[in-house]
Order: sequence, then C-alpha cells, then structure tokens
Amino acid sequence: MDYYKFREKRSVTAEKMVKILQNHDTVISIEKAQKVLELIYKLSNLSVQETIKRLSDRNSTASRRRFTRHTKKKKGNENS
Repeated sequence: MDYYKFREKRSVTAEKMVKILQNHDTVISIEKAQKVLELIYKLSNLSVQETIKRLSDRNSTASRRRFTRHTKKKKGNENS
C-alpha cells in the first residue's frame, strides 16, 4: 500500500493520535494508528475530489443549458 502515500504534509502523526485516544480511554497501537490515519486521509481526499467533480459537472451543465437555450431555432420562423 505504499503507492498510496501522499506527498503533502500531514499535521496529525500516529503518535499524536495515540495520545489523543489515550485521553479518551482508548488504547491503540502505533501501527493501527498509522493505518487509521492513512484511511482517514484517503477518505478525506476522495471526498474533496468528489465534491470538486460535482461542482464542475454542475457548472458545465448550467453553462450548456444557457448556451443551447439562446441558440435554439424557433419553429415557424425560417429566416432565423
């Protein structure tokens, strides 16, 4: 799973996550914390990508509607 490693800086480390969970009476190993953090970062990146895709699809659809609405030929008017 090393091919999924991201190059951006991650502010939460596995050690930091273990300490946070210990404050809430949950014990977890560093290896499990690394796997959980990797999953969290993957899901957050997928969520951002999906949101950007939906926004771009919505904007392109709206612009196509505007374009086709203004260029439609009217029935019965052969000169236009």
